[in-house]
Amino acid sequence: MTTSVLARDFRKTYVTSCPTYSLWFERFMVGIHKRMGNEILQDKTVTLEVMHRLMKGLKKEYLKAGTNYEVGVLSDMSVFNLASFW
Repeated sequence: MTTSVLARDFRKTYVTSCPTYSLWFERFMVGIHKRMGNEILQDKTVTLEVMHRLMKGLKKEYLKAGTNYEVGVLSDMSVFNLASFW
């Protein structure tokens, strides 16, 4: 009863007696990484009001930007925020 068969996906099937290849251990490791902050899942939504304030702040920074590099960085940030919001 020490040998177990484990199918992780459609392509691989393992036959092992190693306890670290068990389904319990795999789920345990996922839980550990979530508790340590390695896997971050956003649990709060960004409201439309928050997005408007963020974009107003980025617009102010954009208008104050002195170099082309700063303009590019702020433009990239704005596009990323808008694309990920919708």
